Amino acid sequence: MSNPSSSHPVLLDNTVLSNFAKVDRSDLALGLWSTCATTLETWQEYIIGLAIGKLQKNAWKSLEIVELNPSEHEFAASLSIALGAGERTCIAVAKHRQGLFVTDDRKARQVALELAIKVTGTLGILVVAIERKKCTLKDANDTLAKMIQLGYHSPVDDLKELL
Repeated sequence: MSNPSSSHPVLLDNTVLSNFAKVDRSDLALGLWSTCATTLETWQEYIIGLAIGKLQKNAWKSLEIVELNPSEHEFAASLSIALGAGERTCIAVAKHRQGLFVTDDRKARQVALELAIKVTGTLGILVVAIERKKCTLKDANDTLAKMIQLGYHSPVDDLKELL
């Protein structure tokens, strides 16, 4: 574990980690930002998915796990317990370090936006990957289709609508 040198980390929560791991495409997120990270609490949620055999073991091997500082811990503890520990800690780090919070959880997105934290999700990663030419529209749509097949509830089935 470490503290990223960048003051603007990209914090991935478990919904996004799981979506990309299930289709073995963590490279899309990792290739977009040099500061992709998560918190120990989020990683512990992800490990549960590994333990029950639902997720790929080495999908996120280069993902950084950040340590919260005392004020981030205090802030995370002040957030609603309706959010999971991973979401609360990712929000706290994103807030204190002016980062981007990446989640598909509606309640977590709402809390982050109310706190003026930048937010995106699985679809946002796929769109940025297309825009930055990390993959084609077809490749991203194929990835999205696999995610949907594996249980991801997407509001769109063609990313062209979001470009």
